[in-house]
Formats: sequence, structure tokens, C-alpha cells
Amino acid sequence: MNRVSKMNKSFLHALGRSAVAMLVTMFAVSVAHASELYFTNVNAGVITIEKINTDGSGRTTILNRTATDSITDISAIRVDAAANKMFWVEDRPDHATKWRLMSANLDGSGVTNMYSEILSGGATSVTLDTINQRVYFLKASGNEIRSYNYNGTGGLLNWSASGYDPDPSGLAINAATGKLYMSQRNNATTTGVFEILQMDTDGTNQIVRAAPRAILYDLIIDPDTDLAYYTRRQSATDWYIAQFNQDGPLNE
Repeated sequence: MNRVSKMNKSFLHALGRSAVAMLVTMFAVSVAHASELYFTNVNAGVITIEKINTDGSGRTTILNRTATDSITDISAIRVDAAANKMFWVEDRPDHATKWRLMSANLDGSGVTNMYSEILSGGATSVTLDTINQRVYFLKASGNEIRSYNYNGTGGLLNWSASGYDPDPSGLAINAATGKLYMSQRNNATTTGVFEILQMDTDGTNQIVRAAPRAILYDLIIDPDTDLAYYTRRQSATDWYIAQFNQDGPLNE
């Protein structure tokens, strides 16, 4: 699997084999096919969802969200090409509902508001179970992981923090094993302890799979190997991509 990366605070979620993936400051990117990238773009007040071939050709606007419900930001796009679905998060500070999880078909049709949150920080990460067709999202301010079927039914609270603020930031799923991975910056007893937890989709059987000595951000699962990747910030100017074995020893 070929990956080309440029560091930023958000991390790429890549799907499919032989995919070229990149991180761009204004974009949240997801690979839909081996030859296509879907991304969100916020540029001079214009807010769009676009796609482009991995060779740089064929850039196309799929959705223009600029004049839609006073949206100010759009992020965390994830794509399931086989199911013809994409999911993303929108911020709407001018409304009572501050943010919402959205879905649509890959051609931009069928735009649906799947979940809205009132006066609370938005989802920091979205991940897809492409086998069971469920979308999971991490509510950083609410310290929760929730999920829905792709069609918006079957909403579940999969995990919530109890008695502490984990300050979570990244979420990923291994659809084949049914394991969720979440990065957090505090654990139940100590603040400033950076960990990546593995858990079942109901939040049980938690295991610390990585414990880097740096602030954690987003996560990605490689479906073709037993590796997972995450971004970490060592200092204000030093950012890294690190890896660990999903079910084995830490391997940065």
C-alpha cells in the first residue's frame, strides 16, 4: 500500500488497496477508490465537498455547502465506495444546533442530517464499519462514541467516560475484527497520559495498545495488515506519524 503524507492536525482515513493518500491543511480527505480522493474544502468562505483523481486530474465539486444553514466549517469526511455513501461533520454556530453528522450518496444526492448536537463541541473523528454498514463518531466534548446504521436507524451509545475526562481525539475501527481504537489524553487516574485504547464496539474489554509520550490526534487502521497509525505532536513544530500493532507490542 502506497501512502504519501503531509502532517497536519487531522489524519487521513484511507480505504482500499494501492491508494495514494495525503493530508492537506484545508482538506479532510478520504479515499473512495484506488484512483479517487474525496475531500472537504473550506476556502475564503466557500465550503465544498469535492473529488479528484490521485494523479491530480478530474477535480470535481460534488456538493457546495456555502449557503446551507450558515455552515462555517466542514470536516471528518469518510467514504464507503462499495455502499455509495459518504459521511461528514458540519459546524453551524449561528443555530441552536451547533454541529451535525451528515450523509449523502457519492454523487451528492440524498443529503441527510443523521445526528445533531446542541451547544456542544462537534465530533472530532468519524469512522466506518464497512462490513456492517455502521458509522461511528467520537464526541470529544461529551466523551462519547455513538453509532448509526448507514440509513440513520439503530442509533447506539457505544461508549461513554465515567468519572473522568479522557479528552479523546481520534477514533478508528477494524471492521473485520469489530475492534474500536480511541486516542485519549487522560486516563481514569492520571491526566496527561497519552494512550490508545482498543475496545469492543460496546465499550468493553479495554486494552491499552499504545502509550506514546506525546499529544495524540487522529487514528487510521490499515485493513490489509495488523498495523494502525496515528498522529502525535511532540512540540509546536514537530509532528509525527507513528504506528503500532493492532493486537501486539507497540511498534513506533
